[in-house]
Amino acid sequence: MVLSSDQKVINRGLEQVSEMSVSGTQKLYAGAILQVVKVGSTELLKPATDGAGVVPAGVCIEQEDNSTGISGDLTARFFKAGSEVALATTGSLTYGLPAYILSDGVVGIAGEATNNIKLGVALEKHETEAGLIWVRIDPV
Repeated sequence: MVLSSDQKVINRGLEQVSEMSVSGTQKLYAGAILQVVKVGSTELLKPATDGAGVVPAGVCIEQEDNSTGISGDLTARFFKAGSEVALATTGSLTYGLPAYILSDGVVGIAGEATNNIKLGVALEKHETEAGLIWVRIDPV
């Protein structure tokens, strides 16, 4: 599921927050899984895909709409490695194993992902939000 609106951003425990410039002509929704792209020597954020060579950044905290701007016009804050966030899943994740990026809105298992881009580790089902699991962001 590619996001088309903001998602509820739920985190717990230690918050590891960073910020980075947004790539041009991109709209980052709150709750979106983000990737880093390099333009020359500049690192920029855009919505994550299950694409070859994707470098995960984390999960967007607030919407940043740079859809009519150029790279660097806006800066987005995001939860980075070490943070625990609740994300949508296909439902087939095994707790303690990697959570792979399927789109900017969903994580799944390796067999569901084409490129097996690891966002982090699946921890447990969210206590009250159906369809969400806790993921510790750890792309390495």
